[in-house]
Amino acid sequence: INDLLPEDIAGIDPTGDMTETNLDLDTLWAVMLESGLYIGWNAYASEWGCTYGIYITDDTTSGVSATTDPWGRRVTASFGYPPFAVYMWHTEEDTMQEAQLCTWQTDSWDYPLLRSVGGEQGYNSEQDFAELFIPTEALGNPSAVFIELFTAGGENTHAQDTSPADPNVDFTSPDWDGTSTVLSAFVEVTE
Repeated sequence: INDLLPEDIAGIDPTGDMTETNLDLDTLWAVMLESGLYIGWNAYASEWGCTYGIYITDDTTSGVSATTDPWGRRVTASFGYPPFAVYMWHTEEDTMQEAQLCTWQTDSWDYPLLRSVGGEQGYNSEQDFAELFIPTEALGNPSAVFIELFTAGGENTHAQDTSPADPNVDFTSPDWDGTSTVLSAFVEVTE
C-alpha cells in the first residue's frame, strides 16, 4: 500500500505514453529523511519479465569511472554512470525479485542485496505499487540525491520509459533495436 504523501511526488510521466502497460511508468514518489531514502512508484508490470532500475547520484555534473551499466543494460546518464543503481527484476508471475543496490567500487560494480545493507523492499501486485527504503549510510550519507526511474527488458536493452518524463527516452511502444539511452531528467530529493 502506498504510504507516501502527495507532497512526496518527485516525478511525473504521462500514463499511457508507453503503449505496453507492463513497461509504462507514471508517478514517482521520493522523500529523504535522516535515516534514508524512500522511493515508490506505480509498477504496472504484471505478465512480463522486465527490469525496474533507478540511477542514484549526489552529483549530476560528473559520473564515476564506471564504463558499463551494472546490469548490462544500454543505459547511461548525461553525466556518465552514477555511483549507485538499484535494480530489480519483475517476473512473468507478477512477483518482484530482491532488489540489488549496485555500488561502484573503484574499478568494478558490487551487487549487495538491498536488505543486506539495511534496506527494505515492498511490492503489492494487486495495487501495482513498489516501494524501497535505502539507508542514507549505504549511499555515503548525502544530504541530497538525484534519481531517475526507468523500465527496460533483459540484458542489452535500453530504457523503455522513465519517471520523471525524459525527452531522451521517448518510446511509445517497446523498442528492442539495441540503441542506447542517456538519462537526463534526474530529480533532486533532499532531506
